[in-house]
Amino acid sequence: MLGLNSNLYLMLFAVSLVATYISVRRGWIRMAGGAVVGSMVSSLIVFLFSLTRGNGLVQAIIVALSMGIIFTVIGVVMASFFRMMEVPQPAKARLSTVPAPDFDMLVTSSTTHA
Repeated sequence: MLGLNSNLYLMLFAVSLVATYISVRRGWIRMAGGAVVGSMVSSLIVFLFSLTRGNGLVQAIIVALSMGIIFTVIGVVMASFFRMMEVPQPAKARLSTVPAPDFDMLVTSSTTHA
């Protein structure tokens, strides 16, 4: 049972890193907020992982803070870099400013020309 819990925490750690990366890359949250919240979540998950592996409390705290902060900051910096280097998409040009004809307009225009 010990191995299953530690693998689950590793999976949650990966999911938290990916979620932080995507949320910063898409611009859903700002870089600083993503780094802070992502670091807290990642550090908590690594802390739980370290405890399930049988490490002591002090070692678990040190490992959790270092791994959680380092990996999250790297992911946030990469996401913000790629977001800055992204080529902006041109706005779609409007094809016409005249509204599309509805059924009544088509019926009245066809009977007046005949």
